[in-house]
Amino acid sequence: MNIAIINSITVKDFALSQLQQVSEVDIIIFAFGVTGDVDLARELNGESKTYAELVLLSITKNCIVLAAMDTNFYGIKRKSTVVIQNGHILDINDMVHSFDQTYDKGKGFKIYDTDKGKLGIIIHNDILFPETSRLLAVCDCDLLITLIDRGLPKDCMVMARSASLSNGICNVCSEPHSSYLCDQNGAVQYYSKKNFMQIDFECQKDGAMLKSRQKDKYKEIFSNFL
Repeated sequence: MNIAIINSITVKDFALSQLQQVSEVDIIIFAFGVTGDVDLARELNGESKTYAELVLLSITKNCIVLAAMDTNFYGIKRKSTVVIQNGHILDINDMVHSFDQTYDKGKGFKIYDTDKGKLGIIIHNDILFPETSRLLAVCDCDLLITLIDRGLPKDCMVMARSASLSNGICNVCSEPHSSYLCDQNGAVQYYSKKNFMQIDFECQKDGAMLKSRQKDKYKEIFSNFL
């Protein structure tokens, strides 16, 4: 799996200065703050071209593009990630857990069955809740991708590593000004504070964690406490 992560330059500056360095890439990830906030109504009306630029990039590189951003749709604000595959917008995934009324809650978690594998996306606050990664892993995703904005506790890396360790799955993480990869054992294999990082790794899973989990017990827990 070959993944490029862009953390602290704009999409235009990336295209002008570093796009030529990216070759044979499977997924390109833009962190929070790179694309800026997106008004979805203006995007639909053609007054804004943020998504069009990302779609073009996906076509040019024949890859998946994920871009984290704050979205606004007629006053409804969410922390979101747009998912684009080979020039087609598959979805806009939203953060589920909201601590205050600043951001609306998303509709739920989803796995994207792409030609690069099954991707489970974790957005900002959601990394602090272990059930997020547990649900995505139980539903057989191949890779976790965690996109974190400013404002979370500094130990969010602990949660990202825990998500990998407890579920036996790799987790590619992006924060403003830092990127890292947690392997299926929770160890950080790559880490960079540069505005651009490209990694090539074998996407592995530790099946023992999932096989040992008694899924029927989850039904008991939720029926008793929800």
